[in-house]
Order: sequence, then C-alpha cells, then structure tokens
Amino acid sequence: MPRQRRRNRRKSRSDPISALDGGLRNAQLVFLLTAIIVVPFIVLPESSFADITSTSKATTIRFFGTLLGGVLASRLLIRVATGKEWIRSQNAVLRLSPPAYFILVAAASVVILSLISTVLSIAPGISLWGRNPAGFEAGEYTALMYAVFAVALFVSVRESASVERVWTTVAISGIAVSLVGVFQFHGIAFLDIAQTHGIHTTGTAGNPIFYGALLVLMAPMSLAFVAQKFESASATGSRYWLAALVLVTGSFTLSLITTVSRGSILGWTAGLVVFAVIVFENRSTKRARLAVGIIAASIVGFAALTTVYEPSPRTTPISQASSPPTSPPTSAPSASQVQTETPGEKFGKITRSSTVRLRLQYWGLAADVALGRPEIPYSNNLPASIRWLVGYGPDTFRYVATAEAGKVTFTGRFTSAHNDPINRLVEQGLLGLIAWLTLWLAIGYALWRVVKRTSRSDASGSMWLAAGLAAALTARFLEQLAGSPTAGDVFVFWILVGILTAVVAEPLAKKSIEEEISAARAASGRGNPGKRIFVFPAVTVIAVLAMFLSWETAGRFFIANNAASVLHAGGTLSYEAVDARLERATSLAPEVAGYWHSRADLEHGKARSSSVAADELAARQRAYQYDKNAFDANPLEIGNHYRLAFSAWELGKLGDEEKRMEAVELYVRITKLAPADSLAAERLETLRNVLNP
Repeated sequence: MPRQRRRNRRKSRSDPISALDGGLRNAQLVFLLTAIIVVPFIVLPESSFADITSTSKATTIRFFGTLLGGVLASRLLIRVATGKEWIRSQNAVLRLSPPAYFILVAAASVVILSLISTVLSIAPGISLWGRNPAGFEAGEYTALMYAVFAVALFVSVRESASVERVWTTVAISGIAVSLVGVFQFHGIAFLDIAQTHGIHTTGTAGNPIFYGALLVLMAPMSLAFVAQKFESASATGSRYWLAALVLVTGSFTLSLITTVSRGSILGWTAGLVVFAVIVFENRSTKRARLAVGIIAASIVGFAALTTVYEPSPRTTPISQASSPPTSPPTSAPSASQVQTETPGEKFGKITRSSTVRLRLQYWGLAADVALGRPEIPYSNNLPASIRWLVGYGPDTFRYVATAEAGKVTFTGRFTSAHNDPINRLVEQGLLGLIAWLTLWLAIGYALWRVVKRTSRSDASGSMWLAAGLAAALTARFLEQLAGSPTAGDVFVFWILVGILTAVVAEPLAKKSIEEEISAARAASGRGNPGKRIFVFPAVTVIAVLAMFLSWETAGRFFIANNAASVLHAGGTLSYEAVDARLERATSLAPEVAGYWHSRADLEHGKARSSSVAADELAARQRAYQYDKNAFDANPLEIGNHYRLAFSAWELGKLGDEEKRMEAVELYVRITKLAPADSLAAERLETLRNVLNP
C-alpha cells in the first residue's frame, strides 16, 4: 500500500492539474482552520478600530469565506473539466448516507429561501449587505459565507478521512475564548480585550448574551476533546489531563455563569445532560465515567465560587448624559466610576420578571406582525401573500417592529425578536420557518444516527465527538429560543453542522477515501484535452475574482474601521487630521452611516466654534451633506432621520427655508415609520408652531 501511494504521488506531481488541485486542497484547509481560530476569538483594540467586535468577526468571515468560495469553485471546475465520473461517484456516496444528504438538502433550502426573501425584501440592499454592512447585522452575504464554510469543512474532513484536526482546532479556539472571560472576571483586559457591558462578562463578543451563545457552542466540543485525552492517556499522563479537564471546565463555567445569560445557561444545562447520557449509555470505560463526574463536580465548584468570590472592583467609563436624538454628541466619555454588584444582585437577574416580560412583549409584537403582515411605509410594499411566504427580508425586523410597535413595546432599539424561529417567521416568512425547522430535523436525525453508530463502536474518540456535537447543538437549539444570532456564534454553529455532516456521511474510512482520491486523480489524467486547456486560465480568473470580492466585501470595511478609530485616539488632533481620517473611512465604506455621522458631528462642532458667518454656513452645509449621505445609505433607519432633520434645521436657522421644510418632512416620515415615537410627534408639533406661529 505505501508503495502504491508513492506511485500515485509521483503521478500526481507529473500532472500539473493534479498538482494544482493538491495546492488548492491545502489552501482550503489552511483558510478553514485559520478562520475557526480567528473568528470566535478576534476582538480589535479600541484605540485602533471604531468597532472592535462585530466588524472584526463579520469582515473575517467574509474575507476567508470569499476566498474559500473561490477555492471550492476552482476545485469543482477541475473536476468538471477532468471527468464527470467523480461528480457522479460523490453524489452516489452521499445518497448512501441519508442523514448527510438530508442535512445538505435542508441547508440548501435555507440558503435558497433566504436569497429569495432578500430579493423580495422591503429593502433588498439592506437585506443583502446588512443594516450595518460588515457589522452586527451583516446581511445575507455573510450568511452565504456560513454555508461556504460548512461545505468546505465537509469536503476537507472527508478528504482527510479524519475529523481530529478540525476538532482540535475548535477545542483550542473554544478554550482561548473562555479564558478571555476568566481574565475579565478578574478585571484583567487580556490582549486589550476589556469588558464592554459594565460588570457582566462580555468576552470576545462585546455583549454577555452573545458571549454566552458562543460559549455554549464551543464548551462541549472542548470538554469532549480534553475528556477523550484524559481517558486515553497513560497512568502518568492522565494526571496532567485530569488537571487540564478541571481547569478547562472551570474556565467555561466562570465565563458562562458571569454572563448571567438565562438562555445560554439553560442551553448549557440541557447540553450537559445530553453529554452525560451519551457517555453513560455507550458502554464507556470507568475512566470515561470518571471524566463526566469530574466535569460535573468542577462545574458545581466553580459556579459556587462565583457566588462567594468577588474580584477587585473594575473601573468602567461613564459617558455624559446622552444628547437628544437630533443633536450630535458633545464630547467623548470623560468620567469613570467603580461598578460592583453583590452575588445576590447579579444572579437575581436570572429570575428578574421585567426582562422576561420584555421578551414576551417582543414575541407578541412579532406574532402580530407575522399574522397581520402590515405594509411598511416608504418601502416596496408587495402583496401580503408574498410577505406570508417569504417575509419582509433578512435583517428587517428592526424596521417592521418599529413601524408596528405600540407605546408599551416601543424602545427604538429593536434588533430582533430575541427568538430565532419567531424572528425568522417575520423576516423570511412561512417558507423560511419551514426550511429552518427542516434543517433542525435533519440535524436531530444525523445526531441520532451518529450516537447509534457510536454505541456499536469500540472507538472512544467517536463517542466523545458524538457527545460533544449532541451537547453543543442541543444547547444551541434552546439558547436561540431567547437570544439573538450574531456573526460569531452563527459561524461556530455552521462549523459544527459541517463536522456533523462529514461524520455521519458513510463511508468515513481512510481506505475508501484514498480510493476516491486516487480515482479522482486518475480521472484528471483522462479528462477531455479541450477542457483541460482552459483549467488554468479559468482558475486564474476565479482567483482574481475571489480576491476582488474579498476586498470589496471585507477588506475595505476593515481598513475603514481602522481609519474611523481616530475618534478614540488619545491626545489632541487637529480638525484637518481628524477629518482626513474620517474622509478615508467614508471613501472606503460609504455604505456605513456611522462614518458619515462622525464627519457631520465634526462639522457641527466647527460651526459652533466659528465666529465667521460664512465659515459657519459652510460647515453646516457640509454637515448636512454628510448626514444626507448617511440617510441615503439606509433611508429606513430612524436615527438617520433624526440626524438629517437636525442638520437641515440648523441650515434653516441660517436662512435656508427649503431646509426648514425638509426638517418638517423628515419628522413626518418618522411619525409614519415609528408611530409610537412620542419624541418625533412632539418635535414635529414644535417645528410647525415655529413655522406657523
């Protein structure tokens, strides 16, 4: 067998197309593993970037996802050009594994229906690129990248005939993410990753709820990996893995408990139960059962520690009183105070009825919208039947909820329904919800098959992997019933779906995989000569296109984010220096309204400090144009209306009657887009009284 393998390698090296495919295969694995490490962990320093969490994760996903898409497209092109036998054989192999085929079909239906919903959205551009492009709500393009990662992982695991490398990478990434929470619990900003939510642990997600969602997905995989090493270690080595198991469990427990996120803690608890049941029901060894006992004892111990041990108080910045929505911020945060909570106050929030009531109000509002399907002002209103089927479009819940909220539920801060299926019903309609449910049915069926297969296997690694996957996906299912999906946790979810699909696809044996690869290489040598001529030029075009798209969808947003960080820079900078940096940000990413707002704030400040009427007028005009650019980037965002109305009214006070009327018209729009916004109604009445005394 080794001699035959060497012959195959020599033959592949002599064939340039096979060598190209081998290089692409390695690049695919490198991009994939790098993203698994970077996406969950990355947080940018606030001194160098304007958005330190959402943009960093979304741009990383888009960057590597686009490159991976190019690699997959190139490899598929090579297969098509060198022989159709490989494609037929892969399809036949997948059909032999109904669970894997079910997941792939269900995932494809989710993607297709999301795209249809995007095309028919009330704001297609916002649905495709996101309310905040490459940011918190990153749009359908980022969602497409999740599917690309899942497919790439499925292919890579099957080609290597081993999931160990990917599992190890996920485990290491999860441990690193949890350690950030431990450091924050002790008031330490490790690698400049500080808390951004008062005294709650926010980890690498910038929000305790989002961080909890990330932890419940990664914790079971990391614990399963360490537990497997503990079980299989020698008598001497097991002591070190025992210590590692206790410390890793403690790291995740401390980080998760101190988020005080109920949905995450509920999901974590259910996942642990599933984890233990699988281990105890699968003819596990005595040491495997001991590992589960150690995990349980460590969780109880470290959870109790958080109730009796309070680290040194942390100092957090306190901003000045917030300015009215029509006014730009007057200054940067200038004060700080020490914030502390007793354990009773901290964990009393888990049962606080006010937050539960708020969730119920959100769900009730979403249900009313889903049933009534009202028209949204200033949008491409399609028939209600279309909205019933495909919804209002991805990332549009904010605008739909704002338009339909009553006085009780209106907050002006709607982001999602805080329940993924309900949110999906509003945004992607009945078909989108059915596709989502189908995907989870496929996941459940695949998990059942993997666990069932594990019970008949003597390999402990298979049992631990099955336990980790089942626990993580169970925790995710429950957590998302009260949470808001974000780039980091959704990325990890699709990585786990890719692993599950690869594991459940039969046969996953090294010999059979090598036979498939050898057959593919042989086919590449027998391919149609006419088609083979075009392989290298076509792959070159795909590579150039992938690099261009990675820049357009990720790279320029990342650099613009860095340029806009001038607002956080220490020291005293001149107006020209600040404006030059902000100008670079707006030129690179004109779709991001926040950068235009920052430039407008700068001009308003210059106008207030100017004693020359002509200079004040010029500054107000520039501020108006910047706010107009932000408004044009997203004409449904209420904040953009307030900003533009303020700039227009300031110009009106300098004698521009047209702008005074425009300010009134903008407040009229606000009262239609957000009928429950009493502030807009009050200001509209005030402006009308000024114009018609």
